[in-house]
Amino acid sequence: MLASAPDARFDDPDMVAMIAIGALVGPGQALLKECATAQSRARLQRERVLPVRAYLQARRITSKRAREEARRSNA
Repeated sequence: MLASAPDARFDDPDMVAMIAIGALVGPGQALLKECATAQSRARLQRERVLPVRAYLQARRITSKRAREEARRSNA
């Protein structure tokens, strides 16, 4: 899905997606193993999006970054 995102490009969309999914699923698995309370599960639902959003923005190739990478590879 990341490869076809209209508003972002990623140098390796499959790897970026795999890491993002792991970041979403991992904390949930840990809470389930601990028999977490409903309050903890609700908090996780809200909080787990933040690091994934930051990761996707960090890995996103902006047009400026794409130009810089192209310049370096042509040097």
